[in-house]
Parts: sequence; C-alpha cells; structure tokens
Amino acid sequence: PHVTFIDETGKEQWLHEAFLFIGSEDAKRNVKLCIAEGKNRSASQESWKDFADYWVGKGGVTDILDRTVSNAVSRIGEPSFRHKVVITMPDPIMLEYFYDKESSTTYWGKAFGRQLDFSSPSDQILAYRWFIDYVRELWAAASPEHLELAGFYILSEVLVAKPDGWNYKYKKWDQILPSVSEYLHTMKYGLYWIPYYQADGYDMTDQLGIDYTWIQPNKYWDYPDKKQKKSWSWVFNTMAAYGHGMEIEFEGSHGE
Repeated sequence: PHVTFIDETGKEQWLHEAFLFIGSEDAKRNVKLCIAEGKNRSASQESWKDFADYWVGKGGVTDILDRTVSNAVSRIGEPSFRHKVVITMPDPIMLEYFYDKESSTTYWGKAFGRQLDFSSPSDQILAYRWFIDYVRELWAAASPEHLELAGFYILSEVLVAKPDGWNYKYKKWDQILPSVSEYLHTMKYGLYWIPYYQADGYDMTDQLGIDYTWIQPNKYWDYPDKKQKKSWSWVFNTMAAYGHGMEIEFEGSHGE
C-alpha cells in the first residue's frame, strides 16, 4: 500500500517515491538506539549490526521493497523516477546508561582495530563510519534493481550543539555531525533529519552539515489542558528562513 494506490477511476498509480527506514530500539535485547527516557542500556555494535541486517540484509526490508516495486512495474510499467531509500543511523550514545553519568563509555565494541571510547567525539564518528560502511556492503550485496540508496538519517530529534544546551557535554553534536556529513558527501549521499517542534539544532543545520530537514508542527500535542500552544506561524517562518520542509505525524491513540 505504500508503493502504489488505486485512483478514483480504478487505475493503479505510483504513490511514494522515497522511503525512510527507521527504528529506535532493539526489542530483542531491550536496548535503545537513541537517547530516551527510562533506564535502558544503550545499544552496542551487536544491536547496530542487527538493525542494519533487518533493513538491508538478505531477505530484509530492502529485498521486500524491491520485489514489491518490481511486481508493480510488471503491472503498470516503469515509473518516471527511481525509488529512493534513506537508512537511519543509531545514535553513538556516550554513556552505556544515559541516566547514569558514571556508566561506561567503552561499552559499544571494536571498530577499525580497537575498542571505541564514546567519551571522544572522534570515536563516535568512527562508529558512524563503521555503520555507514556496513550498510553500503549490505546494499552492494543486495544489489536492488529498482532502489537507490539516497543517504542516511539522524535518529535523535534534538541535536544539542551549543555549550549552553541541555546535557551538551554528553552530546556535542557540533563535534560529530560535520565530519559524518563530510564522509557521506564524498560518496554522494545526503544527511537527513526531522526535529520535533523547536528542538535544539533546528537553526544550525548548515553548520551541522545536514542536507535535508523537515520540521514537525507537533500540533497533536495541543489539548485544552495545555497552556502553551504550538504556533503555525513559527513553523512556516522557520521553513522559509532555513529552507526546511514539513513532516506531519498523526496520533492515533487520541482518535485524531
């Protein structure tokens, strides 16, 4: 249903031309791929590998999507575009347990011949590079006929990149993402991000090397008991000022 639809005349048409593969936890190990509330352990290299295998490995989502597009081609012919895929990158979280600021920074695993220490932004960058390289290997092995790997997505919805930002000393995105972006650009990939409403970093996307950003209005957070309302004018002005697009989510649990 995400690849084609039936229009009002009964004719099948192409629908979405690009897909974001995203997830935020390893349920098998009960660990988180990004900083989140609670006392879950931060994901190690083992979880990162499984995450990539799920989306791009043999028999994974990439294979299924490629077959789905191929079947549609046999019914309605070639599209006028090539379907694109963006892969989410887990966060290289500095601490093994983010709520415990004394927990290990060397929990993740080894890459490039040594144990990585996430107290160093340079090692967090190396983890990103390891993941990007691994996804590229999987993609080359899968060799999808109808899909193009367009780039990679930043999982955190808030990018603390200023010293006065919340928990900056445990995040330091300004010391990480520009190098990741530069690495991706050498291979002609884009860097993608969707921040929540007024999240830290929305006004620093150029400095962080982010190529494509979509702002969340988060209007479904506005209920009668909330004192502060989300401003549509802020959303539109921000889009115009920074060249961002808009992403809309629908909150099913409230019947909207």
